[in-house]
Amino acid sequence: ALLWYITVSRGVFTGWSRDSFRVSLVGRFVKNAWNKEPVITVSCGIGLLACALPALSPLTKYTGMMNQAVPYNYPVPVRDDGNMPDVPAHPCDPQGRNLDWLKNL
Repeated sequence: ALLWYITVSRGVFTGWSRDSFRVSLVGRFVKNAWNKEPVITVSCGIGLLACALPALSPLTKYTGMMNQAVPYNYPVPVRDDGNMPDVPAHPCDPQGRNLDWLKNL
């Protein structure tokens, strides 16, 4: 282990940068893991893909837009006495931003 550290840290490998050497170490590790336990290697790959895929998905944008459009606290029906300008007269009255973009998906 000490010889490996000295060799890598001093840059004895000419033509290889540290990053490419690290990539080759990861490649060797994956190849060794695939040869020993292919089922566990595949399950780890699927798990890593499942963690990375939501960030790369185009649906993430629309999910965020829908979450912003839907109120967190839903309004409670209130009996209107005529002196409440901020309460709609009927629960189905349109209020807030236009959601046509959601209908046109």
